[in-house]
Amino acid sequence: MNGSYEIDISLVERGTRLRDEDEAQVSTLMNSIGAVGLLHPITVYQRPVIRGSNTVSGFGLVAGLHRLSACRALEWITIPAIVVTLGELERQIAECDENLCGPRLSPSDQALFTRRRKEAYEALHPETRHGENQHTSSRQVGNSSSERFTADTAAATGRSERAVQRDAERGQKVSQDALDIIRHTKLDTGSYLDKLKKLPAEEQVRSAKRDLVISEKADRAEDRAKSVGARPPAAEPEPVDQFAAWVDLTEQTAELTADAIFAACPVRSRPTLSQRCEAVRAIIDRLDELIEKPPARGGAA
Repeated sequence: MNGSYEIDISLVERGTRLRDEDEAQVSTLMNSIGAVGLLHPITVYQRPVIRGSNTVSGFGLVAGLHRLSACRALEWITIPAIVVTLGELERQIAECDENLCGPRLSPSDQALFTRRRKEAYEALHPETRHGENQHTSSRQVGNSSSERFTADTAAATGRSERAVQRDAERGQKVSQDALDIIRHTKLDTGSYLDKLKKLPAEEQVRSAKRDLVISEKADRAEDRAKSVGARPPAAEPEPVDQFAAWVDLTEQTAELTADAIFAACPVRSRPTLSQRCEAVRAIIDRLDELIEKPPARGGAA
């Protein structure tokens, strides 16, 4: 039955999706479809569906969730559809591709869909996995025409391989729980995901919750300041954040070469640099003392 058809909209089931529909996007599509019709058919595959107490021939949704929801809201009885024959992994890849090609994905969504596409693609083409055993991989001996994941995804979505690799790494290294916490918040940025991916999985959730509270406090303070026409006060960083920032800066400094340090530090400033180094040594000595003999719980540091 592969091909383009007008099908009964009530026989289409959305199934489990990686991403819930966006009500604002559905509303926008309703206006567009109501004015000019559905320009791009949904994509479905044949499958049994339950209607009442009977099993009938119906369809599962591959791509077009927002279009389907908009047409249902417009009370369409039938909908244009392209019927395809795809396996489960191929359907997952198709869903990911449609979303990755869309304009509304946040960095956390991009990470999620790229990770899921990679999982499905490598399950479908195991010979493309990084580090595949040379004796078992047909790709090593030229028996596979499958492209590496990044190349295939770049071709399907119009993105660069570098961007695909970046988003796949974020999706793999940032836990799903952490992604869910920051999704569509002010923390949903590429730089914040890169910060989270450096942390152990169990620390990512704690860090995301803490930083989200700080961000929301700052937003409330800014709203209060705007309501009285005053300039919002700068949010005082939490001590734990000050310490984390110091550790990050220390790690970055440790990676600099001597030439880079002295190139950035004019001769006249080197006495100041020496004083700062002494201050850092004092901090390290203090940390060593705390490690050897930590203060009692609830006591002063």
